[in-house]
Amino acid sequence: HAFTRKYGRDIVRSRYWGARFLASIRIVDSLSGDPPDKLAYTELEAAFDGIAEEYDSHIYGNPVNSYLRALSVGFMKQVFSPGDTVVEIGCGTGTETLALARLGVSIVATDISSKMLRIVEKKARALGLSERVVTARCNVPALSGTLRSLGYDRLDGAYCTYGAFNTERDPRVFTRALAQVLKPGGKLVLGVWNRYCGLELFGYILRGRLRMAFARLRNPVPIGNSRFCVTSYAYSRYEVRKILSPEFREKRVIGACVVLPASNLTRYIPK
Repeated sequence: HAFTRKYGRDIVRSRYWGARFLASIRIVDSLSGDPPDKLAYTELEAAFDGIAEEYDSHIYGNPVNSYLRALSVGFMKQVFSPGDTVVEIGCGTGTETLALARLGVSIVATDISSKMLRIVEKKARALGLSERVVTARCNVPALSGTLRSLGYDRLDGAYCTYGAFNTERDPRVFTRALAQVLKPGGKLVLGVWNRYCGLELFGYILRGRLRMAFARLRNPVPIGNSRFCVTSYAYSRYEVRKILSPEFREKRVIGACVVLPASNLTRYIPK
């Protein structure tokens, strides 16, 4: 069940249906001398490289995911203006990137997955937006150095929607890194995977799946118990405000998906 949630039913059926053997690997010693943070970023890169080609179908093939993306794009068009230069953390395949570039915003689109970035570059070329979209493969701790190497100093804003913030082992590293690269008064937009989701909680309780019902209430949320394909961390509004201070001051909060089910539960509701 965890494998199917991670990769999707179509992948499981097309590649693994009828498999008769399972190889189980047990870690009995440390993997290497690398620090945990480096290993975590290696895991992230491998995971998102693996889903890069199917990522758009994952977003646009799900009505809740599509709604969330449309909401974030509409909101950021109000926050950022033509002529601004902003950095995106975890650009994926460029849904928000390209929408803002069409508006006249210059984007430094960063991601840990080189395959995701190649897809963004290909889309930008096809739309004639390459001059406004610069891609950079880096993780959050390396953000400041990466931007300097590309000739950027302080930027007008930053955004990170629906995932990347929730995969950071230490969210304070995230906020400090962004504070270093933004101008005074620079704007930050975060799309955060919330700790509480009422419909998910009651839906799983009704189905007798208590582990999934309460999965978000403990951190980290393990692989298989979240909708992400890696270990992730859920945060409440209060926790996010505390993480962001003192570098950032909260200006506005939007409940992006309050009376809708989580994206992995859409098959249980009418179209």
